[in-house]
Amino acid sequence: MLVESISTGSNRQTNMEKQIIDNLKKYGSEFQVKCISSLLSDKSFLERICDIADPTSFESDAHQWIVKTIVSYFMTYKDLPTLNVFKVHVDTIETEILKKTVIDQLKVVYQKISESDITFVKEQYLEFCKNQKMKSAIMDSVDLIRNGEYDKISHIVQDALKAGMERNVGHDYIVDIENRMSQMARKTLKTNWEVIDSIMDGGLASGELGVVTACAGAGKCVGPNTEIEIEYHEIGLEIKGNSGNPYVIWLNPLTKYDFCDKLLYGWQIENVLYEIEKLHVPDVESVVE
Repeated sequence: MLVESISTGSNRQTNMEKQIIDNLKKYGSEFQVKCISSLLSDKSFLERICDIADPTSFESDAHQWIVKTIVSYFMTYKDLPTLNVFKVHVDTIETEILKKTVIDQLKVVYQKISESDITFVKEQYLEFCKNQKMKSAIMDSVDLIRNGEYDKISHIVQDALKAGMERNVGHDYIVDIENRMSQMARKTLKTNWEVIDSIMDGGLASGELGVVTACAGAGKCVGPNTEIEIEYHEIGLEIKGNSGNPYVIWLNPLTKYDFCDKLLYGWQIENVLYEIEKLHVPDVESVVE
């Protein structure tokens, strides 16, 4: 009785798996062809779905072989396989029937790439793959529940919920630097600062962050040819004279002053004095005087 009960329970679970884990048969052969077309025509879509695209969900052995090759190539090279790539891999197929079928199906797949409903197919295929991932997570949770490993269930479900999420975060800063800086990839907007525009090949582009760095007082904010119209307050600096009594000197931030045999803007002098005070230089008065 015990053996029979265990056997019955096992058969029931197998039947449940058959009911829950689907394939693409219900969508038809043409839909499956267009699913493969979408993988070969959109790199960002392939990147998004490659972890959850199960080759065995396709009906024919030829389709399964093509999808497996696409995913394997992308996982290795992070790019779409070309016809030359397929040619090399097809030559390794030992079964002549499968080889011929794969070649025929590849021709059909590439013909469907420009079909008008490819966007719809992508959405449906992605949703199918996400549902399969969630169903598999539910099935895996059954054994965890039996073993009392409840903490692992939440991790499995969370991973399933993340399946198929957009993962394109732009270029890798170091690896893809030439792609980022190429004229094809950058639509620039001039800064009207000729030196910067020259260095940046035309200026700043969408998605780029431009940061100008230099030491304090170097002129990052105001240069000799800068024309600005702003309201400002004069800078009041409290210092001690030779007599030891404190008094205030007023500086126009945009006016140059003779400071230690150098012509500096008022705001530059304020920065210098701040740094001197910060470093606890004792003879501040003599510098100003």
